[in-house]
Amino acid sequence: MDSLTSDPVASVLKRLFREAEVADRPLLEDFRQRATQDLWTELVEEEARDYRALYRKYANNFLSVAPEFGRFLYMCGRACKATQVVEFGTSFGVSTIHLACALRDNGAVD
Repeated sequence: MDSLTSDPVASVLKRLFREAEVADRPLLEDFRQRATQDLWTELVEEEARDYRALYRKYANNFLSVAPEFGRFLYMCGRACKATQVVEFGTSFGVSTIHLACALRDNGAVD
């Protein structure tokens, strides 16, 4: 057992991933339907024109890391025996939780 799979962390992550799935479902379905190179080009161009407007448009979305990527972040932190991490998060703290669990399990945090 580790910090990532123990409560309260496990239940908080489960809730956050569930909420993210609900909040992001319409956006992800739209992206899947329009999944072309042009979509990503359009997003980059829109960001260049007015990044604040673009990000405001997605303010109600979690846009957090997927559960699998969160576990990957955790494993990377554990594998390199990290005791400090700098993260510039832009979402709801999901990746931060994974990284903090790695630090705790490495003995860096009480």
